[in-house]
Amino acid sequence: MFRNLLVLFFALLPAIFLSCRHERPVRIGVSQCSNDSWRSKMNSEMEFEMTFHDGAEIEIRSADDCNEKQIEDIRYFRDNGFDIIIAAPNEAEAITPIIKEVYESGIPVIIFDRDITGPYYTAFQGVDNNGIGHIAGDYAAHLMRGDARIIEIEGRPGSTPARDRHNGFGEAISRYPEMRVVASAAANWNNDEASVVADSLLALHPETDLIYAHNDAMAIAAANVARRR
Repeated sequence: MFRNLLVLFFALLPAIFLSCRHERPVRIGVSQCSNDSWRSKMNSEMEFEMTFHDGAEIEIRSADDCNEKQIEDIRYFRDNGFDIIIAAPNEAEAITPIIKEVYESGIPVIIFDRDITGPYYTAFQGVDNNGIGHIAGDYAAHLMRGDARIIEIEGRPGSTPARDRHNGFGEAISRYPEMRVVASAAANWNNDEASVVADSLLALHPETDLIYAHNDAMAIAAANVARRR
């Protein structure tokens, strides 16, 4: 994912240079929806790549899972002469209007990781989250031979990966009458929150056979809780 994003972004740089004909460096604003190890790694790779491009500079801001903060960050980039904006939307419905404003003002926008609710971007870099959910559901059915009581630990409500990973998983296990989700709760992609959620749900549903978590951090937390129990 990191490498694909960098390839897409830096493939676009020559076009940006040619279209803008800047005598000053091209300014790139990156709006991250949150700040975790996955995104820190992505940020460090973007900053490292920028050392090879004298004609551009980058500023990265994190919204820390706050829609209002991300809207402010994107407005900051728009209002302070940034030439291109790269954004991972925190929640699709909340962030789409400001992305639409920026895009329709003529500033190129790259959306990555999480989607918005309309075609208001120059390019999109992401994965098939519905397909990820399907694969997880098929693998769960294989592991449990089509019979399991499942706890689902979801990502952030309102984010497109959480929605699609939930839907894809549900579609896959719907083919197996004995595969059923007995409880679900959001842990916002967070290890610590997932520990609390997993502990609470397993206390309520000790008969659980399998836990489906929407990302690695939550899965690791849930696995640790399950082992303790």
